[in-house]
Amino acid sequence: MGCLSLLTACEKGDITNDIDTHSVKVLEANTSFDALGGTDSIYVEGNVTHAYANASWVKTQTKGNLVTVTTEPNRDLQSRHTTVVIKTSDVDSTVVAIDQLGPYTQLDMPGTIVMDDEAGSVSYKVVSTFGIKVSSSDSWITPKYEHGALTITTTKNDEGHLRRGEFTIESEAGKQKVKVVQVNFDKDLKGKYYLQIDETDKNNKQVTTLYNASLEKKGDAYVLKVGNSGVEVPVIYDADNVGLSIASGQAAGKFKQYYIGTVVGASESKLSLSPSNLISGEFN
Repeated sequence: MGCLSLLTACEKGDITNDIDTHSVKVLEANTSFDALGGTDSIYVEGNVTHAYANASWVKTQTKGNLVTVTTEPNRDLQSRHTTVVIKTSDVDSTVVAIDQLGPYTQLDMPGTIVMDDEAGSVSYKVVSTFGIKVSSSDSWITPKYEHGALTITTTKNDEGHLRRGEFTIESEAGKQKVKVVQVNFDKDLKGKYYLQIDETDKNNKQVTTLYNASLEKKGDAYVLKVGNSGVEVPVIYDADNVGLSIASGQAAGKFKQYYIGTVVGASESKLSLSPSNLISGEFN
């Protein structure tokens, strides 16, 4: 199962907390802030006569040897940095670096959420500085975000076939669409299909033929039966993406005096019997 880690922005490695000491000694300094912002303190040796920040998102207040530093929330995608200059006289000063992380949203979930035809829900943990917004234009999908969790709820699928939809996650980093598929193999996928085969006849003319076929499950395996020919093509059912693959080099039975197998390649000149060669598709 593939997973997504969505909408992340921070740059933790950029935090410096450097203190450039000139003639004023810094006794204690807490100057690293997360994206939410907040207030912290710098203590120096001697009474502070003046302190100021070199960026508008930082405010300072002074009292005795204490400088209180307050940062605004950072909604930019990147971390940011500035300095605070502290003076105890016209000639005595020090410079303290202020660092603030950017917003952070992490959500680990499959690239496609697959759910059964019955009504149900599934939840995923969300770590986010400012939270997320979720919405869906599909009436059968209800996404909800609260208390640090994203829950996707679906109504019962009575349409007689699989259905696909999506919902949108929005954070400070932008928007991300997530696919949702509601399906039951036995109810929606198993059964009759047409298998299209392109062949070249004896006159070297391209001919397309449609064969009756049925998708069946045999134990833990899946096969595509071609009519009443006795040919059964082994297929791989991808439950995570609701698709089928046919691997090369697979025995598919016997038709008349011929033994049938699969050969797959990117083109006619690149055919191979290696099982790692696959032809794949998803159900719509």
